[in-house]
Amino acid sequence: MLPVKSISDCKGSTSYDESIFIRPETNIVNSMSETYKANFEVIVDEDGVYCAADKEQMIFTDGKSKQELEKRIKDAVECYFEVPYTKVDISIRYN
Repeated sequence: MLPVKSISDCKGSTSYDESIFIRPETNIVNSMSETYKANFEVIVDEDGVYCAADKEQMIFTDGKSKQELEKRIKDAVECYFEVPYTKVDISIRYN
């Protein structure tokens, strides 16, 4: 298993105990002109929590609502790619 770090290392503490995890060795960005993509699949677990995973980039996060999840996805993407989320093509597919 690869080492992970919490998004709290990038942006401060998260809003509750569940953390956002990213694989740190791949989050280096070479130039602002690159195209960045993040494709998340979302499932709802047995407790009603929305869980999102971009398995290609190894970005994982969750939220208690769709609105919270989408905000946390934006935060995770910014931390991972080290660019504003508006520069990343984010796809979210709910299952």
